[in-house]
Amino acid sequence: MKNTKNTQIYQVPEESRHERLDVFLAQEMGISRSKVQKLIETGLVILDGREPKKSGERLTSTKQVEVKEEDASIKDAENKIKAKKLPKLDIVADTADYIVVNKPSGILVHPTQAGETDTLVNMLLVKYPEIKKVGEAEVRPGIVHRLDKDASGLLVIARTQKSFENLKKQFQDREVDKIYSVLVYGNFVEDSGQIDFEIDRGGDGRMVSRP
Repeated sequence: MKNTKNTQIYQVPEESRHERLDVFLAQEMGISRSKVQKLIETGLVILDGREPKKSGERLTSTKQVEVKEEDASIKDAENKIKAKKLPKLDIVADTADYIVVNKPSGILVHPTQAGETDTLVNMLLVKYPEIKKVGEAEVRPGIVHRLDKDASGLLVIARTQKSFENLKKQFQDREVDKIYSVLVYGNFVEDSGQIDFEIDRGGDGRMVSRP
């Protein structure tokens, strides 16, 4: 992301060009999709020099997204990113360049709406205040990748900007192996088997499996 006076510019990486505009900006700006949609509706979002046709437009050939000026709600959200004592962090690794933390289920990684303070970011800022200026957005300092609220697992947090850029590139280049464990329940005919469904984005922008 590049900032100019009253404008935020987001470069669209190749792997994001299948995404909806509102989903992409919500992730990049750390705000809710409804707030992004308001920005789009008021003409504050520009795609490669033109206004988008709709908030759900796909970024198929878009290289750059501009947000002309910050909505007050975005500034409110950023102002809420303050250190807050929450349940003790489960730190798996602690180095000068990065932290590995075991995120518990039921907690957001970073704020997505103004007023949210019970997030992993708020917890991290208590112990690691230096990460506040690391990353691309004030609402998610040091955050290189994310897990959903209800998911638990390991997250790598950058402690320096150099480390952030290095880790981000590793994720973008798919050099990081991810292993997911899923708990299932119910009555199964077979004791073992394979589920082979494609994962894609649904009409609302969320990831879904398609039998």
